[in-house]
Amino acid sequence: MSIPAGERARKIPLKPGYYWAKWRTAADGTVDGDELTPSDNWEIVQVVENDPDWEIHPAEEKALFVFVCGVGEAQWRDGFVWGDFIAPLDNGRGTSPTAQAVDGNAVKALREVRAQFDVEYHADGRVASVGHASDGLRKIVSALDAALSKAKANPGIK
Repeated sequence: MSIPAGERARKIPLKPGYYWAKWRTAADGTVDGDELTPSDNWEIVQVVENDPDWEIHPAEEKALFVFVCGVGEAQWRDGFVWGDFIAPLDNGRGTSPTAQAVDGNAVKALREVRAQFDVEYHADGRVASVGHASDGLRKIVSALDAALSKAKANPGIK
């Protein structure tokens, strides 16, 4: 897999969403954390709200946390080298990758994920499996797949 353009991005994410990241340090209590980190692989991770008031002080250490596919424990943002923002979360507030994939980042990310993993689909177009035991990766691919569908419907998105 090619290294995403995020190699140049050094800031910790200040909003929920999907990002490219290299996992360097596991949070205390992470099962097999010492074996899983440090990792030099770029992966798509999910950054989510931890504090309901995260928008007031998004840079505070525990305002947001990170989900890594296949890892049961939440991680903190300072345990990663950060790449580019990929897509927003669909958090039930009407904001989703399909509504905001204007720059095509989600489309690019999905194409990279599809190239690296064996993505299989149900007849109705939902993601069936991603050649990986993690349900989290299946959900990420589903969100990115929705962005690709949006891009196909809007030819201006590449």
